[in-house]
Amino acid sequence: MEEKSKKKSGPYRLSSVLIYIGLMGSFLTYFQPVLTIKMPALEIKSWSVHDIVKTVSRYSFQRKKPEKGQIDFFDVVRDLAQSGSKKNDLTKTSAGVLVGLTVPVALVLAYLFILLSFLFVPLRIRFPLVLSSGLAAFLSGYVIMGLKFLSAMAQEKFSTALDGTHARALSALTRYFAQEVSVQPEKGIFLIVSLTSAIFLVSLFRPKKS
Repeated sequence: MEEKSKKKSGPYRLSSVLIYIGLMGSFLTYFQPVLTIKMPALEIKSWSVHDIVKTVSRYSFQRKKPEKGQIDFFDVVRDLAQSGSKKNDLTKTSAGVLVGLTVPVALVLAYLFILLSFLFVPLRIRFPLVLSSGLAAFLSGYVIMGLKFLSAMAQEKFSTALDGTHARALSALTRYFAQEVSVQPEKGIFLIVSLTSAIFLVSLFRPKKS
């Protein structure tokens, strides 16, 4: 009887170990860069989840402008909020601001769901763990898509600004500098998506606790 019970509990224990490894790996990305902001003539700024958590609580659109050469994720969002001067651009600008404001919130929430997943692993019921890990994977995936959307908007705005001040002969140079503007996801966020997705799948097909 004991041998049979051990055989039955073997897959459950293995899945638990894999889930804990995935959760620990997700938390180890806390200080890893998750996004990078790059603009011509300005320094390249990389942000970790730790940096965003420290800043998001005290940030407001009325804060003082950063020192020359200093940029951060929220400066890009603020610039997008101030760029909707034309009526045709208001819808796109509003969408950019909404995405920009929800990306850091989604990132913080993803880590909260990862923390909750730690608490749900020992439970007999699979649903809480499946739900929390699934939400963490979804939110971290949303962060990647949001950063790519913001990068495209930032490039478009930068290109439009240069087109308004330079002759057509400089259009090639304008396109070159516009491509240098980017808000890119880094390896940290890709690791979070991969690990939380793996945790979701393992927890979804996890055998019941005997």
